[in-house]
Amino acid sequence: RSARKVSSFYRITYIWHGYCKLYLTDPQTGGDQKPIMLQKGDFCYMPPGIWYYTETPEGLENTNIYFYYTTSATPPEAIPAPERESLQQGSGETPPLCPLFQFSDIPMLSGVFCLHDTFGGAGRMRQILQEWTARYRYADEMLNQMTAELLLRMVRQKDFQARSGSREAADRAIAYIG
Repeated sequence: RSARKVSSFYRITYIWHGYCKLYLTDPQTGGDQKPIMLQKGDFCYMPPGIWYYTETPEGLENTNIYFYYTTSATPPEAIPAPERESLQQGSGETPPLCPLFQFSDIPMLSGVFCLHDTFGGAGRMRQILQEWTARYRYADEMLNQMTAELLLRMVRQKDFQARSGSREAADRAIAYIG
């Protein structure tokens, strides 16, 4: 069991092998909430300011990605015209292929959420680890892009689950079959 601590950054955790229990502390009462069981194939997103501790048995293998982002985005009209046009990558009749990226549009990023990998996240995690280890030219830019994509895929999957009801059993069956 780890000591109670507060998250000071944004975090994505992926469980490669084993399992752990994540306990969140209720800021109102100071008591622990029901534990969240994380097992092989699970992702967990945690924003800063969350009080938590974990119980981790032998055999746990996980990877954490720590990152920062801002919710204040530059409005499109404040970007110089040539740069704005390069972001669009298309003609007037086609929608932009690379719209301005704003995390502020994602309300789910204010709280903890966990989900099983039914969206190809493990493959993205392997690519992130490979990029981190190799440290090729422009590695930081690639890591930023891959982390942002992973986070957006997680949010999209969480949103899909919220709209379609509880699908935990179905998601695990799909992951197993995959």
